[in-house]
Amino acid sequence: MKPGRMLLILLLVCASVPASFLYASPAFPVAVMTGAACSIAGFIMFRYYHADLVLFLVVQPCMFLAWFVSPILSFSLEMIFIVGLLASIGLLSRWGDLIPPAIFLIGMATIAFLLSTTRHTTIPVLLFIPAAALVWLGILGLAYRTTARAGGGMP
Repeated sequence: MKPGRMLLILLLVCASVPASFLYASPAFPVAVMTGAACSIAGFIMFRYYHADLVLFLVVQPCMFLAWFVSPILSFSLEMIFIVGLLASIGLLSRWGDLIPPAIFLIGMATIAFLLSTTRHTTIPVLLFIPAAALVWLGILGLAYRTTARAGGGMP
């Protein structure tokens, strides 16, 4: 299979699913136009400039529209596309490579499930912002530690 073809097929699926579920809603024309624009942009990227990460970014408006159908649907499509992206880049070649994405996807599934049961966004936002800040500080600390070890200290 040509590199990137799997991601293009996944992009076309992710572009058509929200439009098919939003058929009877007022958001249907927006879903069709967004799906068509993402599909055309993805095909152009696949044909003339193959970049898996760009295809990942092109599909994100369709994932946003899938959220209006259901957070679980949006998560499912995003999970399928992330696994396809990791496989096409070659990061899922061994069994040990599956553990970090599996942990990430289980965490995201938990968040999507919790968000799908709430009707208001204040509580999830109040929980998400401090959690994101803690993760950011942890990543920053690990980067500082790695830099300090490699360079013998900071200037």
